[in-house]
Amino acid sequence: MILSLNFLFLALISGFIHLDTLVFGQFMFSRPIVCGPIVGYLTGSFTNGLLLGAIFELLYISIIPVGIKIPSDSTAATIFSVVCGQITKCLALGVLLGVLVGWIYKYVDIFLRSTNSIMLSWVDNSKAELVVQRVNFLVIYGLVSSYLKTILFYLIFFPLISFIAVLICKTLIELNLVTADLIYLLPSIGVGIGLYHFTER
Repeated sequence: MILSLNFLFLALISGFIHLDTLVFGQFMFSRPIVCGPIVGYLTGSFTNGLLLGAIFELLYISIIPVGIKIPSDSTAATIFSVVCGQITKCLALGVLLGVLVGWIYKYVDIFLRSTNSIMLSWVDNSKAELVVQRVNFLVIYGLVSSYLKTILFYLIFFPLISFIAVLICKTLIELNLVTADLIYLLPSIGVGIGLYHFTER
């Protein structure tokens, strides 16, 4: 599979996975341990997807949105780490870039959610007989707009982050700082993060 020619396909699948986070279903497709292997399979490396999904699952296992506290997005972080890891063949770099994109997605999502207040005022200012009709419209609007916004985010950031990942990887290789042995550090990092969460007060 040539990744550069399949960013659109990956964005469509990733947008569908993101709907499971808060918009529709919550069937746990968006959990890193599930979406990691899915994206890994689509990019040609199920094993790397499973490994990175497990690491990000341990990283985000106790981090959930509560009230106004919105953590970085675990789904975006996992998907980007798998894609970058597959492009550069350096999973450690994929993890670092995945965490970065998870934070970026969080702030983009917060900004886009703030625009929803415009649509809510449209319902509040409607006549009583139109409220139910407009609420039903907003449900469909929410599903479609969330899906399209996520696809747009991935279509912009897949090529951008992939370019940055390749550039960083080339630089590290020139400096002889990248070795294949780094992959064996990833499980220990994930286990360490998981143990930290369980022992944290």
